[in-house]
Parts: sequence; structure tokens; C-alpha cells
Amino acid sequence: MQDHLDLRLAREGRRVGVMGRDAIERRQVKGSERGLMTIFGLVKVGRLGYSRVGLASLYPMDRGLNLPKEYYCYGVRRRVAEEVTKASFDEVVSAVEKTTGASLAKRQAEELATRAAQDFHSINSGSSKNLKAVVFWSLVQMAKILLMNSSP
Repeated sequence: MQDHLDLRLAREGRRVGVMGRDAIERRQVKGSERGLMTIFGLVKVGRLGYSRVGLASLYPMDRGLNLPKEYYCYGVRRRVAEEVTKASFDEVVSAVEKTTGASLAKRQAEELATRAAQDFHSINSGSSKNLKAVVFWSLVQMAKILLMNSSP
């Protein structure tokens, strides 16, 4: 996976500028690197950032690879969300580490599970009643697990 990301960076052509959603072009280019925990383990994602004074930088490669803003990739986040419906957070951490190359702490598992529930809730707005039932069931399951993990 690391080789693939390195090759993508080598092939990424420098652009004259990148237009943001704010319709303002960013022309200052700077190379940077970020860590990403994947199901295969930690990788370093090299990328070109396009900036303008006073504005957030844009990273076209991040968008092209559909990378999350967070450290954990969508695959790891999905594994945590799946496991948290079955077990305690300690067991979630153990299962994720046994079945993937990813490593995470209990606190990160809790945060990823909470974020997954929030994402699920935001998808629900304006959707069908069936989806609302699924969301409600998922939130109930999350609450049970949180209560189970909060006891000493």
C-alpha cells in the first residue's frame, strides 16, 4: 500500500492552482506528509498542498483517494463500528488488532464509535421511516455498550 501511495505522489503533477468550494484559487504549493492508519497498518501519505494566505490548504490527492480528515481510514472506522455492536471497547481494540494491521487505543475506539453513530444520525435526516428505525436501534445498541463499558 505504501508503494502505491508513493507512486501516486510521484505521478501527481504540480498544478498552476486549485480552486476551492469558496471559489478562491490557491496557488502556493508545498509538499507535505500525513499519517494514515489503514487496515494494513500505518502508511505515510505524501501530497501537494495548495494554499493562499488566510485560507485552509487544499490537497487534491486526499480527495482523489477519498481520504478522511482523521487519522483512521474508513476501513478501520468500519471495523470498529461493526465490532462495537458485539463487544466491549477492550474487546473491540483486541479484535481490530487481531484481524487487521491497524492499532488503536480504547479511547480512539470509543471516539470512532461515537462518530459513527453521529454520522449515521446525520444520514437519517429526511430519510425513510425504515432507516429511522435502523438508526434508533443502532443508537440503543451504542448506549448499551457505553453503559457496559462505564462500569468499573
